[in-house]
Amino acid sequence: MFVWNAYLTRPLRATINSTRWTLPLIHGYWEQRQVSVFGRQLTMTLLARRSRHFAGTRFRKRGLSAQGFVANEVETEQIIDAGIDWATGQPLWAAMVQVRGSVPLFWSQQATPLSPKPDVLLQQFDPIYEKTASHFADLKRRYGNPIIALNLLKSKERRLREVLLRREYAAAVALLNAAAPTDQQIIYIPWDFQKHAKQPGANILLEINSIMELCLNTSGIYVHGPASCTSCQPAIQQRLRTKLGPAGAQGTQQQQQGASEQQQQHWQDTAKQQQETSTQQQQEQRQQEEPQQASDEQQQQQEQIELQQIPGHQAQQQQLKGFKQQQHKQLQTQLSPPLAATSAAPKQRHFAPQTQLQRGVLRTNCIDCLDRTNVVQFAYGLAAFGRQLSALGVLDHSGVDSDSSIAFQLMEMYEGMGHTLALQYGGSEAHAAFFQKKRGEWDATTQSRDLMTSIRRFYSNAYTDAEKQDAINLFLGNYVPVANAPPLWELDSDYYLHTGMYNNGKVVEDVVLSGSVVDFSGDDIGRTDKWYVCGAASMLGYK
Repeated sequence: MFVWNAYLTRPLRATINSTRWTLPLIHGYWEQRQVSVFGRQLTMTLLARRSRHFAGTRFRKRGLSAQGFVANEVETEQIIDAGIDWATGQPLWAAMVQVRGSVPLFWSQQATPLSPKPDVLLQQFDPIYEKTASHFADLKRRYGNPIIALNLLKSKERRLREVLLRREYAAAVALLNAAAPTDQQIIYIPWDFQKHAKQPGANILLEINSIMELCLNTSGIYVHGPASCTSCQPAIQQRLRTKLGPAGAQGTQQQQQGASEQQQQHWQDTAKQQQETSTQQQQEQRQQEEPQQASDEQQQQQEQIELQQIPGHQAQQQQLKGFKQQQHKQLQTQLSPPLAATSAAPKQRHFAPQTQLQRGVLRTNCIDCLDRTNVVQFAYGLAAFGRQLSALGVLDHSGVDSDSSIAFQLMEMYEGMGHTLALQYGGSEAHAAFFQKKRGEWDATTQSRDLMTSIRRFYSNAYTDAEKQDAINLFLGNYVPVANAPPLWELDSDYYLHTGMYNNGKVVEDVVLSGSVVDFSGDDIGRTDKWYVCGAASMLGYK
């Protein structure tokens, strides 16, 4: 789904019947930074993978395709690498995945040189929202359940544009949930970003934090804990066998049991021997002290009678007795053999990360899925970042201060991702007023930058996006040149290239992959007598 050179490498893969000699090409964003948190060295990685299905530019690709794919769909993954676990020799890392994508409805906007914000055309091609259901079913297949749909569209406008989409989107989700079981329903959260941002003294991160925590509690994050990961057990056992020498070849489990029993027997024999020695010494000492014992007992009885007459003496004796018992227990704990440490299992430590799985995903959208969406994705990434550090044992709590240096590092990464994705889809950098204000920049400078960004985006959408869209269709194989057919630049629209019905005038037949041929792009590469459109729901390739 995210491999953009699938069409270009198809002849090579069909010839050699393998994907080994082809390098998948991902279109999106990547950044990695080395940071230190309380002396712990971490590697932060931010990945953004753009879907090749229904791909294009801002006003050329809106809403939903006939196969259930949405425009500007991007999968964002945040990975925290804490290095190698010293106890098991396996990597420690945690990851979180979230997605963005256009409103999953049939709608469009006609870009003109005279209107920077054209009207929204809501098309009633799918009255029962069948393709919308296909889109959410694909998300559940890829990420699991539940799907959390966070809608950032405006709730009030003078000229209705986003409000139309907001109402229709809510109606679609309500209809889909009415026909779905309770545990399969979509969690729909409408949140007017502009309304909250325009309030005096608004703190977007603070106001949306409750929603982010709710989403994280619902879906969770992925944590790789080597000690509890079944996939890592063979490597861990091999490492233990190597350290134990030839005896380890008999099997780690038997070795662990044998070593544990041997250590236990050793401790029992040692304790028994110490007890016998202590008993013998006590008998010898008792024989030496018998002549003086009678006089000592009489003296102790007299002292006890005198001490009992002192106020508060009994309470002090009880406190002293409890203190001695506590010391005795601590001494026993220190002297008792640590069962797990004496066995052949990995060394014990104060904290061992436990493997966790992310189930479900947060899907965020605004009208462009660029500016507002990027801010909310940063808020979600910051909330998840605290949980990642806590799960890896770096922090003892799951919260990260938004004004800390590590939070600013993460913010810069999300800001860079937002600019890159906006250039790819919108033709200009993203509106970064939130990030600029967060850094304390002057408001006048922020407003002037936003104005220039709007001008560049308007020019790109009105004059250069058409050629860019043609290049994307040609690169992805959505348009295949044939003899006696109109060239790509003479077509009035590329809509039919994504309908799943026609391609260059020839009927397209969607087939389900049999699995007998190596699959790279989602097409049946063994057949050459059919025309196929990239992006059919039954022919998904790389996930």
